[in-house]
Amino acid sequence: MPYVRRFFNASEEDQKLTKTFENEPVKVYFDLYDQKYVCYKIKHTERVTLPKNALDFVYSDSIEEFDKDKPRYYKYDRKNREERFEGIKNILKQNIEKQKALYKELNDVTEQSLDEYVDRKKKDSINAEHARMKRYIRKAGMNRKILNYFLTITWDSSIYSDVESWMKSLCTWCANNSYRYGIKIMGGFEFGEENGRLHFHAVAHIPEDFFGPNDLVQVSRYSEKEHKWRNVSESVELRKKFGINEFERLEYDDNKNFLNVLTYVACYACKDGGKMYYSRGLRENFETFINAEDIFFEFDDGIIKYRLCDAWAKYDRFGRLIRLGSIVPTDELPFEETA
Repeated sequence: MPYVRRFFNASEEDQKLTKTFENEPVKVYFDLYDQKYVCYKIKHTERVTLPKNALDFVYSDSIEEFDKDKPRYYKYDRKNREERFEGIKNILKQNIEKQKALYKELNDVTEQSLDEYVDRKKKDSINAEHARMKRYIRKAGMNRKILNYFLTITWDSSIYSDVESWMKSLCTWCANNSYRYGIKIMGGFEFGEENGRLHFHAVAHIPEDFFGPNDLVQVSRYSEKEHKWRNVSESVELRKKFGINEFERLEYDDNKNFLNVLTYVACYACKDGGKMYYSRGLRENFETFINAEDIFFEFDDGIIKYRLCDAWAKYDRFGRLIRLGSIVPTDELPFEETA
C-alpha cells in the first residue's frame, strides 16, 4: 500500500519546500487512476536541439532502407521492436563502412559505441511512446466529464487509394466539425497487425444533436479479435466518407470501463511512430498558485505524487475552472494518513 500523508510539517527543510511550492505557479492535472488532482513544479528549461552528426545521418538512411520493403504496420508493432532495431543495426554497420571515405568521423565508431548508440535510440523510442501515452491519459483526465463516445474508423481503400490522403481528409473533417459543431476528438492512427489496414481509435465529445435522425444505425459485424458477431452503432455519413466505423457510448461514471477504453486507445494509437490527433481546446493541465497546506504526497514504487485535496478545484461539465484553493479540514480528508 502506498504511503500517504500530509506533505509539509514544521521542520526547517519542509518550510523551505513550502516556499518553493507557494512562491511560483505549479501545473495541475487530474489522475484518472487515483481520481485525484496532482500537481508538479514547473521546470524552466530551454529545449536544446543538438546538431546531427554523420552517424545520425547514416542511421536515418539505415532506418529508411530497413523499412522500405516491410508492411506498413511492421514498424508500429511493438512485438517487432527487437527484430527491427537489430535489422537496422546490421544495415547501419554496412553503411558505416561504405561512408567512411565521405565522413572521416565514422572511423572512430567502434562495435561497443555502435551498440550503445542503437540501444540509446531504442530507449528514446520507448520513452517517446510512454510520453505520448501519459499525455493522452492526462488530457483525457482533464476532459473526462465531456467525453461521451468511443469510436473507431477504418480506412476503406475503395474510397481512398492511399492512407495518407485518408488520414489528411479525416483530420480535416474532425477540425471542421470541431469549429462548426463543437465536437472534440482525441485519438490516434494504428496499422492493424494482421492486414496492415489503418484504423483511427479515439474518444470524443459529440453533442447530442450532432447525428441526424437516420445517421447512427445499428449494424451486425464479426469481430476477428473476439471471434463473435457484435451489434454496433455506425454512422451512415462517415461510412460513405471514410469507411466502416463504430460508435460506443462512453460514461465517465463507470470509471473501470472508462479507463479500459482509454488504455486500449493509448496502447494501440501510441505505438512507435503512431500519429496522434487532438482537437483544439482540450487541456492537459493548467497553471496556478496553490496553498501548501492542500498538498499531500503518495510514495509508491519509488515515485512521489503531490496530491491535492478533493475540494481543491471545481469544474463545470466543460472543464472550465470555477474556484481554487479551498482547504479541506483534517477530519474531512478523502483518505487516511496511513502507512
